Amino acid sequence: DRKMAEITDYGFVLWDGKSSGSIANVIELLKRNKKSLVYFSPEKRFYSVSNIEELRKLLKKCDSESIRDISNKISLNSFLRELESIKQSAINF
Repeated sequence: DRKMAEITDYGFVLWDGKSSGSIANVIELLKRNKKSLVYFSPEKRFYSVSNIEELRKLLKKCDSESIRDISNKISLNSFLRELESIKQSAINF
């Protein structure tokens, strides 16, 4: 996932609202200031994710059990804090 995020220009992610791997890919891209186009299958809609706020909006569309499962598998809160830190570093520069 990290290597893919390094070599690609953007991501195209199919997400069922439950897969932790798909969200991990989006996060890896965001860490590198790269966008993702996410097809959110429960709504049959596309969402552009280019910053942490857009990621949070997408995550809010999921049920709490799915978010809990994702959090347990990939330490979602740690990733979100890391993205916030990256964002703050960019602002302070």
